[in-house]
Amino acid sequence: MITCFGKTVAPMGFFGAAKKQTDEHMTSYGSHISVIFQVWGSKWPTVFPYCLFNVCVMVILSFVDSHFDGKYSVDVSTQGHGFLTLVVAFLLVSRVNTGLTRYESARDSIGVMYRECRELVQNVCVFTELVQRGAHHDRSQWEDGMRVPIRMAYLLRKTICSQAGRLAEPMAISHENKLLTFAHCFEVFLITYGFMGLEVVAMDLDNPFGDDPNDFDNSALACTAYEDTYLTILDIDGDEWMNKLRFRVHGQEGDCPFPDEKTSLLSSTV
Repeated sequence: MITCFGKTVAPMGFFGAAKKQTDEHMTSYGSHISVIFQVWGSKWPTVFPYCLFNVCVMVILSFVDSHFDGKYSVDVSTQGHGFLTLVVAFLLVSRVNTGLTRYESARDSIGVMYRECRELVQNVCVFTELVQRGAHHDRSQWEDGMRVPIRMAYLLRKTICSQAGRLAEPMAISHENKLLTFAHCFEVFLITYGFMGLEVVAMDLDNPFGDDPNDFDNSALACTAYEDTYLTILDIDGDEWMNKLRFRVHGQEGDCPFPDEKTSLLSSTV
């Protein structure tokens, strides 16, 4: 898998049909063709120069071998080449698995952080209501319970784990020695694409925080916590205090600077 996960880390879907929406881009993981040839967040610009360089080297070696009738050639031991390929593939897959583990750990941590923020606000509101009992309208126990569970983080884990199989599958390498020149070039291109692509993906997974297309959309995740807090304040203290809090957080705009489908879903269900 050369394309890492999308920028917005709250997919609205399940296995094989996950979709992630940023401000201007939609990434769908329901199709292998869509993942391979997408532009936003793709690692093709980074991997393609390496593929092109190795193909050029292969073309030169093939030309020298055919033009000089095998007088000048570069031979690699079959045993050593096979052993080295096995070792590199094992180390690279292990590196990607390590990066994926760190990515999931970071995602779990940020999910816990925002969940704790919501629970802190909810606990403050609950205890404030107990202290000032009678100042607001009573709420039923069912209405309180509807605001506690947040399933975004758990749906995210399902989606990320559903993509792990793409990294675990080893790349098939042909050992046929009697192939045409373009077949060798195509093989070199695919091998470089696979090895360098996995390395670049592992580098992205190691650092999921920042402004890159494949990093966590921390601003959008924060907006979901903001909106949940606003709904809690709205139910406790009314529209006036909710607007005051919204103005203090977002300034004159008075709204989340990164609205998306998650906040709409949250507002409609809570």
